[in-house]
Amino acid sequence: MASAIMSIYSTSVIIIIFLIYPITKNVSTFLEKDCGTPAVITNAAINTGGTLYGDTRSYTCNAGYACPTSCGSAITCQSDGTWTSTTPTLTCSSK
Repeated sequence: MASAIMSIYSTSVIIIIFLIYPITKNVSTFLEKDCGTPAVITNAAINTGGTLYGDTRSYTCNAGYACPTSCGSAITCQSDGTWTSTTPTLTCSSK
């Protein structure tokens, strides 16, 4: 009787491990990715926030500066541990 219970227990544990392992492996792959400090843009500031997969950061021009074209450059940390842009296109010029 004890060996039958042990056999069922061992089989259950093995099945649970096989069911959970791929899920946790994929989740941890994304959760562990850290893109590091975003690039610095002259005369601009970047909002505070995270540097992990899925986090988004936005640049804005400092006081006394403006961008002549599209403003509000945003970057997002990707699953491979890099930002969507390592060289954001925001240019801040004096007003």
